[in-house]
Amino acid sequence: MSDTDSPRKLALHELQYLRELDTHLRDLPRSRRTELLGIADGNLADRPTTADGPELEAQLGSPGDYASDLRAERELPPERTDWWARWTAKSRTLRYLGVCLALVTVAGVVTGFVTYQRWAHWQADIETIGEGVTYAGTEPTDGIDEVRAGGLTQANVPFRHGRALQVDLMLYSSEEVTLTGIMFDGAGPGLLGPATIEVRSGSGDAAAFRPFRPVSLRSSDVWIRFVMPFQGCEGYGSEGDSGGYTSYTQVTARYRARGRERTQTLALPVVVSVLNPAPGECPAMPQPK
Repeated sequence: MSDTDSPRKLALHELQYLRELDTHLRDLPRSRRTELLGIADGNLADRPTTADGPELEAQLGSPGDYASDLRAERELPPERTDWWARWTAKSRTLRYLGVCLALVTVAGVVTGFVTYQRWAHWQADIETIGEGVTYAGTEPTDGIDEVRAGGLTQANVPFRHGRALQVDLMLYSSEEVTLTGIMFDGAGPGLLGPATIEVRSGSGDAAAFRPFRPVSLRSSDVWIRFVMPFQGCEGYGSEGDSGGYTSYTQVTARYRARGRERTQTLALPVVVSVLNPAPGECPAMPQPK
């Protein structure tokens, strides 16, 4: 094909005419609109160049009239002129963007929810790495027997009326955790009364224990001491009866980490089993003759 047979380049006013024509075809599907615009483009390219826009409209009619002719030739419905249809037709791209934005928003909400749940239910890795079970005061180990079976260690503690049980527990966490409270689960209503709680942080002897206060568990040698008086023996049978002991297996820690207060149950390294009172150990019970 020679250069003279090639479609000529459209003038600016002809390109403007095509843009205006496109606005009158916006309610049609994209494929149909592209087809009609291609027909109009070829028609313009095959015609001699007009001087300006008015001359072009004098030949083809206004862009709206030409669009109507193109529709009629292909038995397409007339242009919809209600404002909603026009807006809908002109905003297909915006709708696609809206769908994308909605999907991104949903993804963000889901990600945020999952992240929040992980943060809210996160628990620190708090280790109970040492425990000592003794009586408070003199003769601290009198009659206490530690046994190991099945991977567990149990301290069998004879009931001693008028004395108190002392449990020292060593805690540690590799994360930034501040212990704000701790409770010896089960102490209070049974054979052990409410606990007096002390803390020792850092090296030093037992004299370094003092009333509990918040302490960082990243410090070395953090010890918690529970001192619980023996009590309530009249409600229990004698040692050796069926169910003749009460076991204490865990403590509940409250701590501050990652911006919020949290609660966590910690298993005791040594299960504390307080044996029911032996004959003569409970003044409130009938004494053997």
